[in-house]
Amino acid sequence: MLRLSAPVLACLLAACGGGTINHQSRGDAGLDSAPPGVDAAPPGESSIIWPMFQRDPQHSGRAAGHLGPSPSVKWTVAGDPNNWGMDVAGVAGDGTVYVVQSAANATDPPPALFAFGPDGTTKWRVTLGTSPGGANSEVVSPDNGITLSTAGGCIHFDATGRMQWHLAGCDFVTAMPNGTLLVDSPSRGVGAADPRNGTILWWSGAPALENGTLPAVAPDGTVYVADGGAITAIRENGSMGWQVPLGSAPSSITTGPVVSGDGTIYAGTIDGSLYAVSPTGSQRWMGTARLAGDTSSNPVYYGALAVGADGTVYFESQEENPTSDAELVAFSPEGMTRWSTRLMRSGWPSMIVGSDGALVLPTYDGTLLLISGSTGLLAGTVAVGASGGAQPLGNAAMTPDGTLYVAAVNDGRVYAVAGH
Repeated sequence: MLRLSAPVLACLLAACGGGTINHQSRGDAGLDSAPPGVDAAPPGESSIIWPMFQRDPQHSGRAAGHLGPSPSVKWTVAGDPNNWGMDVAGVAGDGTVYVVQSAANATDPPPALFAFGPDGTTKWRVTLGTSPGGANSEVVSPDNGITLSTAGGCIHFDATGRMQWHLAGCDFVTAMPNGTLLVDSPSRGVGAADPRNGTILWWSGAPALENGTLPAVAPDGTVYVADGGAITAIRENGSMGWQVPLGSAPSSITTGPVVSGDGTIYAGTIDGSLYAVSPTGSQRWMGTARLAGDTSSNPVYYGALAVGADGTVYFESQEENPTSDAELVAFSPEGMTRWSTRLMRSGWPSMIVGSDGALVLPTYDGTLLLISGSTGLLAGTVAVGASGGAQPLGNAAMTPDGTLYVAAVNDGRVYAVAGH
């Protein structure tokens, strides 16, 4: 997780004029409308191009654009030299590409937050001290700034790189459809915060997150949290709803949740199973993405999950060893297998569904897989990142004009990929 040391945090607060926002609950404050000054439209459908992990609060992975023909690397830019851990956090409405950079060792350069222009020019850079928080834990805001989690809490930077506020004890951040931030505290669990200043609106009572999964939020504001082997529903005002266990104990959710257009909640578990749960909390069906013919008892980790515009659910799973093969399965909304294909390269938990229905899957060997969403057939590959050895790609983001941004974890570079 990206971590910010206490001395560096104190320095940032002093230099930037920010202040720590204490955890002061407002009780069950209603969130029926957006906070003043916040875009009431879903972030993924407003001016923000790619607000968060998998683009929208439902984490569907659907993009407003698609790669053109014969895609290739358009430009590349490096982060800090002799460092690693680059990952794309999101794309602002003005085209700014936000990228976080971690550090593997104490001797590495300090982690940083970068803002790049759509042409690859560096707009600004902020030193974070130690690695940012949980993977995928960033939200781009309507002011073209960004909120991200660190070991010292969640921090909001404006579009110029100036820190605006800090929320202590915050382990992750994502967003609701009305722009309200969802946060997590080890002591308080899942809560909601005002994106303007980090003030807590409510604590739900739901336990703190496990396994690094992010909550997904339905268009009606219902929050779905993966808690070990169960999905918990939290109402828009923070009150607790239903809880449904997935599979037989011990079952652990490693992928999702993701919410489809009809409100169905999907989550993948450590045994390679995909579960579909109704908005009322009943299990609809269960499918599997275990490798065909695999009789090993190795648990399935990681895995990508996305939902197409027609409701098709794409679920990729792989074993713990990232050099192993993976299985990608397309399920209908009713749970029928539409196709299944073995991938010779394991994928990352990020998977994009283009507006043309084609899939883009970053892999662990520096390659983007281009896959037909209707047939599962490989339509092409794009070599990204340094060659030789394991060169995993991180999360990807796509703009409406079809430009895809992705970072290579090991070579410390960001790549823009586009068709011709």
